[in-house]
Amino acid sequence: MKDENQNCYETAEQCLFTRFETKPTGDYLLPYSGLLFARLTPASEGEILTLTYITHTVTITGSKLSALLQIIHKGRAETIRVASSQADGNPTPSVRGITITEGHQESGVQ
Repeated sequence: MKDENQNCYETAEQCLFTRFETKPTGDYLLPYSGLLFARLTPASEGEILTLTYITHTVTITGSKLSALLQIIHKGRAETIRVASSQADGNPTPSVRGITITEGHQESGVQ
């Protein structure tokens, strides 16, 4: 059972895969080697981090996601899950939702 104060991510020195824990559809392991690009965009309530892989698109909603993007950029994101940051002044990301879909989703870039 998950602890309510659990961080929204875990890191490791070297990761071949990132594990995305989603309640409705289960857990996914996606390889770093399949990550094509990442995009962080502002949203009405927080931010949206879109990770486009060869086979799937991962959409993460939350706040302070630039810190999570840095962890992904360094290849150290081992697990990402829905969880809140511990305090308002904390720079730790807060993930409100994770959606994983097969294929590439249009990001609405204009």
